[in-house]
Amino acid sequence: MMRNLKAFGALAMFLCLIISANGQGKATFPVQKGLVVDAENDLDLETVAQLIKLVDTHKAKAADQIAVVTVTDYAPFKTLNEYAKELSNNWKLGNNSVTFAFSQKKSDVKIYVAPGLQTKLSDVIVQKIIQEKILPKFREGNVDQALINGVMEVIRLLEAK
Repeated sequence: MMRNLKAFGALAMFLCLIISANGQGKATFPVQKGLVVDAENDLDLETVAQLIKLVDTHKAKAADQIAVVTVTDYAPFKTLNEYAKELSNNWKLGNNSVTFAFSQKKSDVKIYVAPGLQTKLSDVIVQKIIQEKILPKFREGNVDQALINGVMEVIRLLEAK
């Protein structure tokens, strides 16, 4: 009897692990309709249009891309930065790209810089952009201006000679 209980317990644990692993599954990313996707519906239409104009104008001048995405959740990833990196890969943005990821629901913002641009946009510089250009406007409740400020600063740094 005890042997059967141990076997049953081991089987139950095994099944829980399988279900847990399957529950984490694949990430779902918003459909890429362009380089600006407001999946969380946080931004005004005017802001989306301005961000599109900024990233498209930059893309016409440079070989790199900037994407901006808002999301309600970034599961199964533990961090928004991991999500932004995988989104960049999923959208095939390339080695010379920057991905802004924002979740108002989770009060989180990250800037993922692909390896090809990390000499121009180091982790220290990215944190400074978040701290000085983005977070002050977020704290004021102005998500739109926060993202515009961040994108404009990244473009300024990328286009600097």
